[in-house]
Amino acid sequence: MKKILIALFLMLFFPYVFASESVTYFDEVRVDLIKIDPSPVEAGQITDVWFEVYNIANEDLSDLEFKVVEKFPFSSESPTVKIKNLLSGEKKKIKFSVYVDENIEEGAYDLYLQYKSKRTEKITSYSFELNVKKTSMGTTLIEVKLNPKIVEPGGKTNITFKIKNGGNYLMKDIGLKLLLDNVPFVPLEMTAEKKIEELPSGKSAFLNFLLGTTPDAEAGMYKIPIKIEYYDKFGNKFEKEDVFGIIVGSVPDVYVELKSNEIRNKNGVGTVILNVVNKGLVDIKFLKVKLLPSSQYEIISSDSIYVGDIDSDDFESAEFKLKLNNAREVNLPLVLEYRDANNVKYETKTDISFKVYSKRELGEESRSYVFLIVILLVIIVAIFYYRYRRKKSK
Repeated sequence: MKKILIALFLMLFFPYVFASESVTYFDEVRVDLIKIDPSPVEAGQITDVWFEVYNIANEDLSDLEFKVVEKFPFSSESPTVKIKNLLSGEKKKIKFSVYVDENIEEGAYDLYLQYKSKRTEKITSYSFELNVKKTSMGTTLIEVKLNPKIVEPGGKTNITFKIKNGGNYLMKDIGLKLLLDNVPFVPLEMTAEKKIEELPSGKSAFLNFLLGTTPDAEAGMYKIPIKIEYYDKFGNKFEKEDVFGIIVGSVPDVYVELKSNEIRNKNGVGTVILNVVNKGLVDIKFLKVKLLPSSQYEIISSDSIYVGDIDSDDFESAEFKLKLNNAREVNLPLVLEYRDANNVKYETKTDISFKVYSKRELGEESRSYVFLIVILLVIIVAIFYYRYRRKKSK
């Protein structure tokens, strides 16, 4: 009975001894464990541990030294903290960044704090019990799918996010928000943010968004930032930022047309001018036009012409000088090499055919004959007039 009364007495008058292991006494200072951040302590992570040092002696103290003892599962890169002066009755806070070994099970572990007293020349260690949880990876974005993968200007795409709870605890109120500032995309649904009410450990869930591309969007790769927020079962809030990419582009639509042909007979020599037209939604670049050999002609000029860039809804020209080999109907086999705005290579094969027409067939010779006849008539009239004037003068 006497032992019980003594125990009750001690609990009433010395609550720090029994109330919590986060408080302990040295012979001249009291050290309180006041804060752990983040909390709970997780295996494989670094935790900031804050203590408050209180001078309970009747005199001022100097050169106090505190050290975290390197003992499994705790360690620290800067294990020692010094306090130069501590007045009697004064309190000061100290902090240690403590690494928790990743190869431990959940449970309570002792963190030993060593104190070196200059006044007493004593070194004493005391332990503080920390509850350690297994590392929780939390909510992880593990997959993004787009359909279609390449979006045309003015088009739309369905985006599916696969989110997995890689932690050891239930995750709640998981929100995913698309940050669409300064990019040519708009949500085609009510909002750019969606939520999952809860996600058990090890389970996955899907969130779908429908995005539209503005009609004036330039082709290229766009980075879309996303923000993920969630709460664990302890009510702790977590935030993560990530990014995914959307490609704006389109398959180029290029064709070749005959602009002009100077050749006027089946064995003639002349220049053939071709127009390469880009009627697609995106620009093309690094265009090269190559004319393949044929028995119908000899290529007098270069067989390959570098054209360069062609904007959407525009064209550029390429010309070749040929000598025909007894050909009235000519077929030009061409190879076009170019890249789209996203640097994807393309090679297109096409043919351009044309007929060779003489000047007479084109009506060019008849016009020249008329011109000669007119000149001849003028000369004849001039001769008759000259003779008439001469006879009249006689």
